[in-house]
Amino acid sequence: MFLYYSKYFIKYLFFSKGKQKLLFLALLGLFLSSFALLVLQSTMTGLQEKTIGRSKSVMGSLIINISNDDDTEKIYEILDSKNILYFKEYEVELFLTYGNNVIPVMAHGIEDNSVSFYKNINFSEGIALSYEMSPRLNVELGNNVSLISPSHSDPMLGDIPSSITLDVSDFYASDVPEIDAFHVWTRLSAIQNLVSSNSVNRIRVFNYDDSKALKQELSTLINKEKIKTWEEQNATLVWSLKLESTVMVFLFVCMSLLVSLCITSGHLLFFRKLKTDLVSFWILGMSQKEIEKFSFKSVNYISIATISFGLIIGSIFLMFVDQNGSEILPRFFVDRKIPVILSFKAYIISFLIPYLISIAFSISTFNYFKKDLDYLGQIRSV
Repeated sequence: MFLYYSKYFIKYLFFSKGKQKLLFLALLGLFLSSFALLVLQSTMTGLQEKTIGRSKSVMGSLIINISNDDDTEKIYEILDSKNILYFKEYEVELFLTYGNNVIPVMAHGIEDNSVSFYKNINFSEGIALSYEMSPRLNVELGNNVSLISPSHSDPMLGDIPSSITLDVSDFYASDVPEIDAFHVWTRLSAIQNLVSSNSVNRIRVFNYDDSKALKQELSTLINKEKIKTWEEQNATLVWSLKLESTVMVFLFVCMSLLVSLCITSGHLLFFRKLKTDLVSFWILGMSQKEIEKFSFKSVNYISIATISFGLIIGSIFLMFVDQNGSEILPRFFVDRKIPVILSFKAYIISFLIPYLISIAFSISTFNYFKKDLDYLGQIRSV
């Protein structure tokens, strides 16, 4: 029975001479809502993941701060047993000087450059600076720069801060502003010589997804406060990116509420045109509850089909952009080609928000129509 009723309902909606244009606008709004929500979330997720990925490729997904009293050998054993990519380093805040120019920097002394970001950087014979630092110091390749540590003094010269002189052997670009502004890299032995120590104070873990589980395992060997995931180190950035996504989804929810006005008005006008036909079904033997239930189901399924169609078209559009998209963003953007990441969460949100809004307003409209429809009165009027 429902199948025949639905066929009549859909034929009347799409093929009758008295088609209700306002209801078509409501369906178009549902289509655009699901389409736009999917496109928005997928592109924003792509841009955010690219930013996070660039930062993690430089700073690591997990940072372990170690000291001389920690059992570092067991830490190395755990990391090696899991085939985790990591390296040891000495990190220290210093002053970088060239001529009369002085800037504060975070210096990293490392000896392993097998990580993808470090493979193309040459710091084995000197120091690698960012392209952003070059104009600030007015320095070029081959120039001698000095690293000064106010926290360490030269044992031979008393209270004079320790310093070393290194050649600028390379420039790098991480495309992460906070890294390019302050971080420099050189060989581990140079930093150890500057601070008069043969130890390391950091272990950086790279390309490891389950950082939280690894942190929990390592906390049995070292104080948990010394182990920081990238997300914990950059809590403000993570919170900002989540807020950005939440605000954008909220704005689209507000826009979807405008679509609900078309849904309410369209349903009222549409069902008023169907009054006589609905009464005819009642005369032919259908109960009032069946008519109301089948009418609501038909509206519900049409909404689901419209939203699903929006998701399908949105997926096709995003796949086309991902495979054939050109560099459309301005030159000062790092990602000039829009990155796309399709996720199950994006599909769920893109479906549920327009669907729940449409159903909520459909229920309120339908309840009003049920009270307004008088079957006997409609027969008398005919």
